[in-house]
Amino acid sequence: MRDNHGGMPELIDAYERQGHFYGTVQLRLNAVAPLVEFGLTPGSYRAMKKILSLRPFDAIPGLSYRFFFAGAARKDLIRIRVELDRKSKQLEAAVPPELSANLEWLISVDDPKALSHLRHL
Repeated sequence: MRDNHGGMPELIDAYERQGHFYGTVQLRLNAVAPLVEFGLTPGSYRAMKKILSLRPFDAIPGLSYRFFFAGAARKDLIRIRVELDRKSKQLEAAVPPELSANLEWLISVDDPKALSHLRHL
């Protein structure tokens, strides 16, 4: 039996808009799965883009990799679950402490009302 990503937040994208940096994360909160946008520092933006470019199984363009936040190992090192079809691998990624703290907060949210200050996509 293969393990799965369970309720881990999925890292969707990191982008720049009007001179500011943002990330999007798909959460799993009971029966709802909000897609939220949150602000990133330039360093957090670069770290998230690097994570989203990981290709541990195959570098062929067009493959549908998925990335999940699996928790913080330290305040500047996070665990990422990478999935491609039925394959999965857990990797570690160095990140700025503020990105680790934001992702840890998102994983702790259990009430969608706590996300009201974030932009929902």
